[in-house]
Amino acid sequence: MKLDRLALKILIRSSLIITIIGSVTGILLFQYYYKHFQNVYVDKLNKTTGIIQQTIETARLKSEADERVLDLRLLNISRLIADELSGKRIDEIDQKQLIEMKGRYHLDGISLFVKKPDDIVIEKSSEDKEIGLSSQKWGYWYTAFNELMNGDPVTVRRGYYEQNYWAGPISKSEISDDYFKYVYFYDGSTPFMINVFIKANNEAILTEQSFVNQIIKELIEGSPDINEISVINAKAFLLGKENKVIEPYRDLPVLYGANQFSLPEDPNLIKKTADEQKKYRIVFQKNDTLYEKTYIPLDKDRILTIVKNYDDLEEAERKSLLVLFSALIVCFFLIAYFTLLFTKKQRKLLLAEEQRLQIADEFQKTLKKLPNSIFKGKKDQNGNIVITYMEGTSAEELQLTTDKVFGKTIEEVYPPKTAPMIIAYQERVLQGEIVEYIMEFRDRYYKVISKPVWNEDGSIDEFAGYSMDITDRIKLEKELEKKEKAASEAARVKSEFLATMSHEIRTPLNAIIGMIEVLEDSLLNPQQKSYIRVCKTASDVLLRLIEDILELTKIEAGSMETNKIKFRLSRLIDETINLMKVQAEAKGLNLTAEIAPEVPETLYYDPDHLKRIMYNLLGNAIKFTERGSITLRIQLDERTESLMVSVSDTGIGIRSDQLNSIFEAFTQADSSITRKYGGTGLGLTITKRLVELAGGRIWAESEEGIGSTFYFTIPLHHPLPSS
Repeated sequence: MKLDRLALKILIRSSLIITIIGSVTGILLFQYYYKHFQNVYVDKLNKTTGIIQQTIETARLKSEADERVLDLRLLNISRLIADELSGKRIDEIDQKQLIEMKGRYHLDGISLFVKKPDDIVIEKSSEDKEIGLSSQKWGYWYTAFNELMNGDPVTVRRGYYEQNYWAGPISKSEISDDYFKYVYFYDGSTPFMINVFIKANNEAILTEQSFVNQIIKELIEGSPDINEISVINAKAFLLGKENKVIEPYRDLPVLYGANQFSLPEDPNLIKKTADEQKKYRIVFQKNDTLYEKTYIPLDKDRILTIVKNYDDLEEAERKSLLVLFSALIVCFFLIAYFTLLFTKKQRKLLLAEEQRLQIADEFQKTLKKLPNSIFKGKKDQNGNIVITYMEGTSAEELQLTTDKVFGKTIEEVYPPKTAPMIIAYQERVLQGEIVEYIMEFRDRYYKVISKPVWNEDGSIDEFAGYSMDITDRIKLEKELEKKEKAASEAARVKSEFLATMSHEIRTPLNAIIGMIEVLEDSLLNPQQKSYIRVCKTASDVLLRLIEDILELTKIEAGSMETNKIKFRLSRLIDETINLMKVQAEAKGLNLTAEIAPEVPETLYYDPDHLKRIMYNLLGNAIKFTERGSITLRIQLDERTESLMVSVSDTGIGIRSDQLNSIFEAFTQADSSITRKYGGTGLGLTITKRLVELAGGRIWAESEEGIGSTFYFTIPLHHPLPSS
């Protein structure tokens, strides 16, 4: 009995000890497992936040660089317009002139601002709705206008400023829902400020949003437990500016992603996150499913929100409790069973670790999809350019991350054949330029964009930029170059074939035409003569087609001879008009010619080519005009020292979507036109080739049912008279 009692005491004590050990072990396992799960969750949130921040910064730098390139292009256009309008008063400029310049420089609008005692208003514009607009209530834009027109530097922090020039940020127009890039130029040579603008719906802002949204989409697809990622503009979100977006970066409530899991608590939590700069979480239910929404501050204005399935967290707690209860049960039964359960637990931990590694691998794959690397640099105390920051996928692949290259000179990082080029470009950046170049490094090609980092006092100590791997694009361009050479060779063979065949056909065709003319002079009855006339007409058409093909193949083969001589322009115009007047009067059309007084009388050019060009354009105008008039105008463009010729008619016109194709070989605007008016579609092609052969260009403006105007320019091989 004593032994039984002793054994019972030992058993009870052993059971209690095992129970306590099992309980403590279970609690420790529970805490470890729960903490481990929480660490994985927090680590995943931190990595997601880092990816979003790096992506936004990369996209911002790229879009900013792209927008600066656009600013500089519009600056050059503004200078050209200022030169053209220099010395003119505002009342000497009409809307028609502004519309013509808008088309010539491929703009969406030109406006002229004048300064009033208490306002700056649009006095003249190519757009009717712009005329009369006041800028007094345009905020910092009005400030920039005053500084620019006063000849002072523009102190507004937004936009882009150079001397006499300020480009505002991409903004929505007051008169439409489109986004525009507006730039302003005033150097004192005109009594008004010049404003040119183009639509920017597909410019940097949309490119940046598309890039960041694509990365967000890939993160969500690579993490099944994440339902949504959004970047919120706190100021715009709290002010409710959904319908008042003027500047996208400032006024869009949701900058990136989609806030489909919006909650009534969003405004309060977004405000607290922005004010306190710390994370907040909320659990909510939607469609019988629990979710957790986390608010993470990226900076004082932008809040990152991540929506995750909350069931995953509850599942972790249930698993931890199961481990605890299993440990307690094992303590009451066998140590062997406890060991077995512990082994299972270890297996679960290994599986959890494997899952964590899998998630980390998915993040690495996502990072590898980011093609850019961001870098910064400056000059050290010895005057050498050194790298201070370099991160990104390309940097990791090349083993050039910050921890490996910080403080090293360009010569220490890059090979001797590449380093001098990089130094030369970065020296230009430190002088205030924005540069873009292609670098070959380790058998790869990289597009690099670098810009200066300006201090508040206007000095430059650092540069920053990004590089993009464009190896595939370079290879594609080389492949395209090979294909272009092959296509050029095919075109040459085609031209030789057409020329040969045309010669072979023209010889017997001339014999046929001769025989037809002999038959026409013989004794035939009226019906037979009618047949002969049909044959002669068809033969003439075929002969003209063959001659057009021969002429086109000569031009394309580069064997067209140009006989440049001095000739009198007025005599050539008279000959051309007199020849074409017979056709025009036969249709009851009024054909006139106008020569501007500043056009020189004597020109040095090939008169036959010029006559052929005008014949083709006047012939087309007569063919497609049933009533009205046709006008040939010759003017002088002194700015480009070119002869500008135009042919205007009141004919059937051409649809705007067909204007780009009418100069292609064997092409006419409409098949029904071919059936009604005839023709091969080679006339305008030959005309275009002859104009381009002279170094000029040709284009058309038309309105269906109203008429058409064809323009072409020929550079003058003649010194212009002094003014």
